[in-house]
Amino acid sequence: GFIKNLGFRGEITQIISNDDSLKSALLASVGFDYYFPNSASLQFEALFYDNPPELNNFQDYYVSNLSIRNLSFTKLSLFASGSYPITPIFNVSLAGMFYPKINGFFIGPSLSYSLSDNANVGIFFQSFSGKISTARENFNLVFFRLKYNF
Repeated sequence: GFIKNLGFRGEITQIISNDDSLKSALLASVGFDYYFPNSASLQFEALFYDNPPELNNFQDYYVSNLSIRNLSFTKLSLFASGSYPITPIFNVSLAGMFYPKINGFFIGPSLSYSLSDNANVGIFFQSFSGKISTARENFNLVFFRLKYNF
C-alpha cells in the first residue's frame, strides 16, 4: 500500500517444520520506497529472522543451498538502495545492507544498459564484510549479465 507518497509493504512468515531436525522460524520484514518524478528511486527495508544459520564465512554461506531457512545470517538486517536513470537506457544503482550483530555490511553497485526493447546488459559488484568469530572477513564478487526477454 501507500502512506502518502511512500510505498509501504510488510510481511510475516512462520515456518513450521515436520522434520524434528529443523527448527521452526519466524521472518518479518517491513519496507518503504519512494519514486521521484525523474524515475530515480529510494528503498529502505528491515528484516528480522529469529533463527539464522551459523555463519562460518561468507563464501560458505553464499555458495550453500540457499533457502528460506537461511535467508539471512543475522537476526536483524537493514537494507537501503537507490537507483537513478542517467538516460532512459542507462541506469546506475547502489544497494547496501548493514548487519548489526557482526558489525558487517554488504555493498552492491551496478550499471545496466538497455540494448533494445527486450535485451539489456549489466555489471554487478558485491562486497561483503563483517566480523565472524574473532576475525574480520571480506568477500567480493563481480557478475556480468546479458538478459533477453521473449
